[in-house]
Amino acid sequence: MNGNTMKTLSHLSYWLVLVLGFSVTLGGCSSALKKKCESTNWFSYGEEVAKKGQRTSSDTFIAACEKEDVPINHAALSQGFQKGLNEYCTAEFAFQLGRRGDFLASDMCSGGQELLMKPKHAAGVLEYCQPENALVAGATGKPYNQICPKLLEPAFLVEFNKGRKKFLSGIVIQKEGEIQDLEQEIRTLESQRNISNHEVQRLESDRIALSHRSTHQNHLQATGQQAPGTVDLISQTAQQIETDLSNARARMSQLDREIREKRNHQSARRKEVRAAQAELLSLN
Repeated sequence: MNGNTMKTLSHLSYWLVLVLGFSVTLGGCSSALKKKCESTNWFSYGEEVAKKGQRTSSDTFIAACEKEDVPINHAALSQGFQKGLNEYCTAEFAFQLGRRGDFLASDMCSGGQELLMKPKHAAGVLEYCQPENALVAGATGKPYNQICPKLLEPAFLVEFNKGRKKFLSGIVIQKEGEIQDLEQEIRTLESQRNISNHEVQRLESDRIALSHRSTHQNHLQATGQQAPGTVDLISQTAQQIETDLSNARARMSQLDREIREKRNHQSARRKEVRAAQAELLSLN
């Protein structure tokens, strides 16, 4: 083997060390939703749905899990729902709902229970709608849902909106910080992609150079001027370059996907900031 051949093969084998870590597994990953469905305690979830005054038949999360073909323990779901319903359909729970500013779904209950629940819920709403409670209620982040009686609403909203402004201002600061963090992550990913792109270009250049070398060595071997082993070594190196090139391109594709996802997250955060800022202006 002549000196030029050795130099070319040595230069090309260098890329094997650089690109070995770029292989990417593209399939077999469960979605985040599917993982959440699979890890759900269906008894606890059924109880939670009932305490929200909702029914499992109209629950969007359960429907989404069914679309993911995740087995749902309907027996546990039903038992949990019944337990939550037994607690929901009590006068005390109705009072606490009103005190939190939540509506009562009295149609969830039967057997005359709703007759006791409605006045207790109304009493809870009266407590919720007092001005001294409104500032804290507004700062929790839950928008006002027009639950207060019209006579109490004006004084309640004055204080509620003060708390709401604090909440929205905090959201703007938080989301803008997240946007900046995402921008830094995107820059890091773009830097990695640029490195991968340069490696792809170099590998493609080396592949062309090796192809020319292979043609030359085949001619030398055919004329008896070159040992047979050189052509075999060049062929093996060419195969390795193709593997490395495939891995580098896969790495670039993965980075492109991650960058797009980060950009989408940024876009969502910016929408949240704009919505919060618009609401802040409406409360002035």
